[in-house]
Amino acid sequence: DDVVLEPSAGTGLMAIFAEIMGARLALNEVAETRVALLRRLFPGAVTSTHDAANIDDRLANDVTPSVVIMNPPFSAAVNVRGRVADADFHHVRSALARLPRGGRLVAITGHNFPYERLNCAVRFSCIIDGHAYAKHGTTFETRLTVIDRASDSGVSPIMPAAQTAAELLANVIDHVPPRMKVDGEIRLGAVKVITPIRRAPAAPRPTTISSAPDA
Repeated sequence: DDVVLEPSAGTGLMAIFAEIMGARLALNEVAETRVALLRRLFPGAVTSTHDAANIDDRLANDVTPSVVIMNPPFSAAVNVRGRVADADFHHVRSALARLPRGGRLVAITGHNFPYERLNCAVRFSCIIDGHAYAKHGTTFETRLTVIDRASDSGVSPIMPAAQTAAELLANVIDHVPPRMKVDGEIRLGAVKVITPIRRAPAAPRPTTISSAPDA
């Protein structure tokens, strides 16, 4: 029964897992080519093209997710040249504001993400050693953080860095608490139906038949 929001959905590599689990999807992506691809791959999803750093201010009022999954840009911002040191913080803070009480947010951010500045219920946070993803072309350290929109605030004990994806998964299974009950209505909003483009069949090419040489 979940509605899952991904504020920077890219090409849907994370959203597909939410769909497999039966969730309804609200996918936001600022790049036009990528959002066009998302609309083809996820025709039942609500899609939008907002700057995700302010997703709560820009998203339609009838979209109320129970879960947010996100991998925001770590140091880039729309229409800003150069590095923005706390870009991922602004993305996470705005997405968290869209959740109703009891909702859960899971974010992959830079390893130095200032989770303590959120003043919320951080249930789990673990640095991921960059070498765990060396085969994907990066060795930059990241962090997986699980946050609940709850009346209590504080940070659970921080896990030591996970050296491998298997170690990270084991930490998640052992230390992430069950989700809370969502207080309020979960809504997806209106889905725009994408009509397939129909192209006229190509005209047949003339066929040249060469005569066999005389015997």
